[in-house]
Parts: sequence; C-alpha cells; structure tokens
Amino acid sequence: APSAAKLSTAAVIGLLIVASWVRPVMIHVHKQSETAHLDEAFFVILALLVPPALTILTFALATGSAQVLRRRTLVKSLFNSGQVLTSTALALLAFGSLGGASPSPSYPALGAAALAGAVYFTVNSLAMAGVLAATGTGFRRGLFEGLGVRMLLSGGGVAVALPTALVAWGHPWLTPIAVTPLVVLRVVLAGHFEARQDRERVHGLFEATLEANRSMGHDDVVDAILHSA
Repeated sequence: APSAAKLSTAAVIGLLIVASWVRPVMIHVHKQSETAHLDEAFFVILALLVPPALTILTFALATGSAQVLRRRTLVKSLFNSGQVLTSTALALLAFGSLGGASPSPSYPALGAAALAGAVYFTVNSLAMAGVLAATGTGFRRGLFEGLGVRMLLSGGGVAVALPTALVAWGHPWLTPIAVTPLVVLRVVLAGHFEARQDRERVHGLFEATLEANRSMGHDDVVDAILHSA
C-alpha cells in the first residue's frame, strides 16, 4: 500500500488538478477560444513520486470531481474523463518503457518523465483534433491551430514540475509549498494570454474606427486624433 507521504502528495496534486479544471486557462486563437490545463505538469510530478495505479486513480477522481463541480453533461463528462485517463495511461506506459520507474528521481527518470509528459500532450492534442474534425473544423486545423500557445503552457508546466518533484521527493512535507511555482506559472500565463486577447480587441476596434471614419474629411480625422491626444 502507498505510504502516507505518497498519499498526501497525490491528494495535493489532485486538488490542483480539480482547481485547474474548474478554472482553466482561456486561450484565444484568432476568433476561436479553448481551455487549457496544466495536466502535463501534474502528471510529471505524480509519475515521479507515486505508483502508477495511484497516478491513474488521482486523475480519475480529480477529473470526475471537476466535471461534477462544473455541472457538465454526462456525455461531455465521460469524454473528458476518458480523454484524461487514456492520455495518463499511455504516458505512464511510455514512462515505464523509458526506464522512468526508479526508487528515487534521477537524471534518466527526469528525462523519462519529460518525454512521458510530451506523450500526454500529444495524445490529448490528437483527441481534441479528432473532436474538432468530427464537428467539421478539420483535423489538421484542429491540431495545429493554437499549437504553439498550448506547447508554451505545457512545456513551461513540465519545466517547473521537474524541480518541484525533486523538492517534494526529498521533503514530502514541503509539497504544498513546492507546488507554489506551478500556481504562479498558471497565474502569469493566464495574464499573458488575457493581455494578448486585449491587444487583439484593441487592434480590432482601431481597424473598425478607421473604417468608420473613412467617409469623414481628412481635417476632421486629424482634429479628432489631436483632441484625443
């Protein structure tokens, strides 16, 4: 049976998964918007610190609880849970195949965890692209649109998760504090994406204003700009 330290680690990460799903990061790409989570980061921490079965159980309970809290329909809840558990299972398989399972974190284990996080991201992205293709968006467009932004979020999360796992392994009682950088990363990236969206909105308003004022005389436009300045 898992030790108390491993169970407490799983509980802390599980709560973070629930919070991430209840209040996801909103990513805006062109006229589309989608939600993003730090699941890859949470997976890396769990894969390095707790047994595979406990990792799957943590994701299952956390994802299911988040669906209930957000009052998702049964079909959407089953799809989201199935997507997360499939990604988790395949990533754990990759983690074990790469020799990541070891009594203590090491450089090979950290590398295996990072690659397993990439597997999680890939499986999750393919699943979402498949859903968008079924709705008529197109598989290629659904896969590559916004890919850079999602990779930034995922890669940043994994980069922070690796040292977080090392701290939590050496001092399990510091786990609630060790995950603070992940929380800060989430807040910073959310603000970054919101700022990008605000910039696009301002640019759109500027273009609309120019179009609306094309019928005005040149002197009127200059006077209005100088008055505002």
